[in-house]
Amino acid sequence: SALVEEIKRLAPHYDLWLLGPRNKSMVKVIKQVKQTAKVYLYFASSLTLNATGMDAGSVDSQTTQWILNNRPDYLLKGTNGKPIEGFSWDRKFWPDPGLAAWATFFAQKLNKLLATASWDGVILDEFLSTPVSHGHEWVGRATKQVKYPSDKTWQAGQLKFLGNVVPKLTKPLVPNVEPIVLL
Repeated sequence: SALVEEIKRLAPHYDLWLLGPRNKSMVKVIKQVKQTAKVYLYFASSLTLNATGMDAGSVDSQTTQWILNNRPDYLLKGTNGKPIEGFSWDRKFWPDPGLAAWATFFAQKLNKLLATASWDGVILDEFLSTPVSHGHEWVGRATKQVKYPSDKTWQAGQLKFLGNVVPKLTKPLVPNVEPIVLL
């Protein structure tokens, strides 16, 4: 295909690749052309209703809709007690990073995807650094969550998430932290 030929042309010139799970067949092509190349899987922290392998709610039958119906406790809530919701390219929801059960679910889904190709690791997108980051336009302008009222509590939740997830993963995880970091 034209994509395979383009990848073969580019692969000798690049050391690091970031691919979505739909392009998992390209991992083998890249590594055949350049054995030292590192290929990372793109995975989002948020949950959308219509993604395909791009977040923990789009890997298998336990979809984001399934989470909304069966495990709403996984999700951050707003002042109205309902899951916070935003919109970028689709409806977007945000899981509770400090919840150990969510971290276990997340790691299971991510490991399922990591087993589909010779990925070298994961780039975790939308790893937000402040308790109000969900409201930013570029992450979907979600309503405000209420569980983590300060930067300190939010960051503790995020660190707890990493501490719960990383040891369970079969490959390294690199958080893509938003550029504004408040301590």
